[in-house]
Amino acid sequence: MRNSTIGSAALALLLGAAGAGAAGEVSKQADAKSQLKHASSVKRGARGLKGDERRGHLLEAAEAYAAVERFFPDAGAECAESFFRLGEIRRTLGDRDGALVAFERAVERKSHRRFGARAQLEIGHLRRRAKKLPEAIGAYEKLVKEFADQQDL
Repeated sequence: MRNSTIGSAALALLLGAAGAGAAGEVSKQADAKSQLKHASSVKRGARGLKGDERRGHLLEAAEAYAAVERFFPDAGAECAESFFRLGEIRRTLGDRDGALVAFERAVERKSHRRFGARAQLEIGHLRRRAKKLPEAIGAYEKLVKEFADQQDL
């Protein structure tokens, strides 16, 4: 189960568990919805920036999205969206493995079907771009099988 070990390690990094005091860098909001809104506002700060400055803002946004689950682990819908958004950021930063872990976590959160379906689609795309065609096909088949009700992606 080497992939499982790698996935767990990547998830720990995504959630900030590897860095001492990482959770302290993101302020806790009143509820999960507010936490998600805060993360979105941090991400918006990267718009129009380039290079290292943009990368820095996106890393801050990644930490802010990871904080949604850290502070509100029972908020299923908000956690699903935060993992999806985290996957988008990781993909943008070129961290394919980190993006896959985040998208997989969004799919696992069955409380928000739309973000689960979108995340499953992204998993297929990432695997296709990595030339892992059998895995990509499997991901797309899972999308059709488990998310048939989600027609507007």
